[in-house]
Parts: sequence; C-alpha cells; structure tokens
Amino acid sequence: ASLLVTKEGSYRIILQDDAGHTMQQLPDTSRTDGLEDVYSADGRNRMSGYYRIHPLPDAPPRVEFVTPNRDVFIAPGGELATQVKLFDQYGLSDATFWASKEGEPPRAVHHYELEGKREGTFDFTFKLPADCAQGDKVVYYATATDNRVLPGVDGPQTSMSKKFKITVQDAAKLAEEKAKRYDELRKRLLAILDMQLKQRVNTEICWKRHGTVAEIGRASCRERVFAVV
Repeated sequence: ASLLVTKEGSYRIILQDDAGHTMQQLPDTSRTDGLEDVYSADGRNRMSGYYRIHPLPDAPPRVEFVTPNRDVFIAPGGELATQVKLFDQYGLSDATFWASKEGEPPRAVHHYELEGKREGTFDFTFKLPADCAQGDKVVYYATATDNRVLPGVDGPQTSMSKKFKITVQDAAKLAEEKAKRYDELRKRLLAILDMQLKQRVNTEICWKRHGTVAEIGRASCRERVFAVV
C-alpha cells in the first residue's frame, strides 16, 4: 500500500476482522519513541499512537561549469576542455552537454556517465564542428535531470547551467591581437611612469619655492592610472 503525502500529518495502520474488531494496530498504543497523540482543536486527545510524517521538499538538481565557466576564443578545429559540477539530493537520472552555433537549435553532444551518483564533477572535451569558420560563435551549456517519479506530482526536474559562448578565431590572429594589446598597455604604463618622474621633480621644486605640493599634476597621474586599470 502507498500513501500520497501532500503536507505534514500523521498515520497508523489498523487491522480489523470482518466483524469490525481490531486485531492489531501499528504502532501500538504504548508510548514509544517516534509516536505522538493527535489532538482536536479544543485540545482533547482524539487518538493515541500515530507516526508523524515530515515531508521534505525535492529541490531541482544543480549544475554549473567549474571550467572554463566563461566565454572563450578557440581556433577553427580546436578543442575545449570542460568540467561540470552536478548535485541532487535524491539522485540524478541524466546529465547532458549541449552545443550549437549561435541561432541554431541546441544539440545534445555528450551524455555524462553518472553511474548512480548523486553528485560529482565530470569532464568532457568538446571538439569544434568541422563546419565552424572564422568569426562563428558556438553556444554551450549543460543540463541535469533528477530521478523524481512520484504520484500526484510532475515528473523529473531538469536544471540548466549558465550559457557560454565560443568565438571561433584563428590562433595566429589571436596571438597578434594579444601582442598588440600588450604593446598598447606597455606604452600607456611607460607614459604614466614618465609623467610621474616629471611630476616628482616639479613637486620638489614647488615645495622648495612655495612650501606646497602641486596637486594638479598628481591628480592627472591618478586619472591615467585608473584609465589603465
């Protein structure tokens, strides 16, 4: 026999014969741990010897990327090493890695081997499809489904991780742009250093002549530093 639980309550089992005589009661009326009495609204004892039911909520599973957990750039034909973290209080029935070009329907690329686990981290290396060209964007994410199968409620619950993008870009071009950004940053830092050295000299001269510090130049240095940061 089964009992559909929708809220907190109590229950007991009574075995009667055809004449309506009670032959056995579970639990019995003796006071033991785990039993309680049921009282009416006016506080009178209605029945003795009940088991208490404490229903627990079944939260959806959790799924999140550990790595890379961000948007990335990959050369055509490249690979992306990923790791997801999964958890469900009662058990997982499925976990899937999805990927597709931006604007296209998502495609199930990989099903993680759960092996009856309720939680854990799982690795998967995603290889860019052969038709991905320079400038294409691929959206990827993961889903996790629990094993909830209960009468009177909806079926299994599915959760989805954050979505991330892979921008397909040639490795040589990536290196060139990275070198260019580094060179620009270097020039800006050298300019700030030069400005600080000049301001230090001006500050010493100002202090010797007037007993004050030139704040305008120092403020300009701070502004340039903040712009780099």
